[in-house]
Amino acid sequence: MNFIKQIEGALTTINQANFQDLINHFLFLKGYDFIGAPGSVVGKEKTSKGAPDSFFIHGDKYVFVECTTLQKVGTSKTFINKLQDDIEHCFDQNKTKITIDKVGKIITACNVV
Repeated sequence: MNFIKQIEGALTTINQANFQDLINHFLFLKGYDFIGAPGSVVGKEKTSKGAPDSFFIHGDKYVFVECTTLQKVGTSKTFINKLQDDIEHCFDQNKTKITIDKVGKIITACNVV
């Protein structure tokens, strides 16, 4: 089997918590300095409501990360609505506790097939 196909196949079976961990690790390897993951539950394979799912620092700005899998989208929202909501809550300073001028980038990672 082709290596790319193996990766694609594995990604179709991954849950939200593992996908978020995978993205966090990938971004760390890309040079972003990990700070925290309010969207993770420590010691468990589950996610929690957090704004954003994870955040990093790069230079003097924060990088917010929102991760979505098909399981997280569910039937109540369309995929586009889910992404829009994720991005919008990154700009809610009451949730993030970080002023908008300190946010340099929002990364959305999606695993929807």
